Amino acid sequence: MLTITFLSTILALFFTIIFIIFSNKRKPGSVFFSAIIYVIIFLIAYCINYVGLPSRNLLSLLFINFVYSIPIGVVTAYEARDHYDTNYDVVKGNKVLPVILWLTLIIVFSTSIIGNLHSHMSVKPVYNSITAVKSNSNEAPTFKRGETPVAITYATARNRMNKSMSDVPNPQYYTLGDIEAQYYKGKPVYVASLEYDGFFASHKAKKIPGYFIIDATDVNAQPKFVNKSITYATSGWFSKKASRKLYRSYPTWLKADSSIPQLEINDNGDPYLVETMYKSMPLSHRINYKDLHTVVMNADTGSSKMYNSNNLPKWVDEGITSDVAESINYAYGKYKNGFWNFSKSGVMVSTNSSVTPVFNKDKTISYFTDFTRDGSGDSALGYSMINARTGKLTFYKTQGIMDSDGAVENANQNYKAQQWKASMPIIYNINGRPVWVMSILDKTKAFRGYYYLDASNQTVNASGSNATQTLDSFREALVSRNVSAGNTNGVKTETITGVIDRMAIITNGSNSNVLLSLKGSKNVYTISTSDFPNASLAKVGDKVKLTSKMVSHKPYGNVSDFNNLNM
Repeated sequence: MLTITFLSTILALFFTIIFIIFSNKRKPGSVFFSAIIYVIIFLIAYCINYVGLPSRNLLSLLFINFVYSIPIGVVTAYEARDHYDTNYDVVKGNKVLPVILWLTLIIVFSTSIIGNLHSHMSVKPVYNSITAVKSNSNEAPTFKRGETPVAITYATARNRMNKSMSDVPNPQYYTLGDIEAQYYKGKPVYVASLEYDGFFASHKAKKIPGYFIIDATDVNAQPKFVNKSITYATSGWFSKKASRKLYRSYPTWLKADSSIPQLEINDNGDPYLVETMYKSMPLSHRINYKDLHTVVMNADTGSSKMYNSNNLPKWVDEGITSDVAESINYAYGKYKNGFWNFSKSGVMVSTNSSVTPVFNKDKTISYFTDFTRDGSGDSALGYSMINARTGKLTFYKTQGIMDSDGAVENANQNYKAQQWKASMPIIYNINGRPVWVMSILDKTKAFRGYYYLDASNQTVNASGSNATQTLDSFREALVSRNVSAGNTNGVKTETITGVIDRMAIITNGSNSNVLLSLKGSKNVYTISTSDFPNASLAKVGDKVKLTSKMVSHKPYGNVSDFNNLNM
């Protein structure tokens, strides 16, 4: 801290030395007065640096040097305006020293302003540094029968963990920290560290006794408190503060987009803090997303090591923190056409600034968010999946689908009477169609079931208490509404010839459907009379040939081709 404070006030020290050099005709107390001013500035800078932890980046140092030099510069220039040795009086009016001092300040200030403007406005290279690929929505992650999406939302996990605080020794000293997603021994889980409940609690508790862990897919899962000593935390004070410990180890590196360390546990259950950092150009804070590094620090011992994305330990699932993922989405949506894009051509904004973690089938984690037009709403332009280890962004382009806010509102309307709410909307590819998959929570944040909503057709939706039941119901909705679906698992097309065993005509608004069964078959087939008017003339005993889409494990079919062989 002494080093960064000295570097922050080196210009003020330079002005003080100049003051002393040109002080042979000053009053006896002038030198002492100038030295006192510098000491005060140094102490103020030390306190500010101790709290703010500024980087040793040259651009950062220039501006704070300018700020700290103003008081000593003003005093020096005033005292020296006509009181220094005539040997240095090379300009009439004895103004050489004030000019030098103020010219130095102007140069330092101008350089820092130009550097900060460059950091803020030179955004096209930031966009280009994002490793991104584009895909069609039908290439998005699929969701199949027998698979279970995340059932425990952040809100549910937090609620259950808070109720389990009695398992923590001296719980009055702690509050629940941020919840993070990761794989632990191959299973998707949420982990959450404890945080100190203020300064006095930190002083009294000495250390944090452990963290919580909970299964992310089991709706009945209960959190378990793991006793593992933790010394460094985001809420720690003085030497116990995690960001301070990381700063001392990597003072010349910048935290990527002001992210905060995230908790992860290794295969032995030992807690670590993971932080994303980068090294900028000397006179710019502009970030290069292709050159992000990850610091992994033991939360108890403080020992740390920096990695790039290619050599991260296998157990680290989120080398890119969620804060950095949010900034990647922001840059990807806004900076495609640079800073001077007043027409907002090609600009997209995240529907929600926060990202949602997704547990992938390959045991990796991605951050999900959907995009809409700036200022429009409702319609989604697409959505992104950011690999939490590498930062690689995959953008799935869509057309004519609702955004996540619209999907949540649609789901909430279906549970208005119960006052349940949809949570964690994520798009999956089901039968070749983008589908919003949401968890439904009651007032206590308890899980009540799933709600699947076709992203481009709000009339196609389904709900259920478990994933398999909801998926089958959704496929039934696809078939019954004759919605085009891909040939993914769960729906098959069959052609059959048989004799009508039973039939009925059902009115559906201004249209009608014919329901029939064939001898020797347990399936029920639905025929729209608007597509096949002669179906209403059929009778029991007629021989028919039909083609139908069938939902696996369900005796229902939607007829896409019908021919009455008796007519």
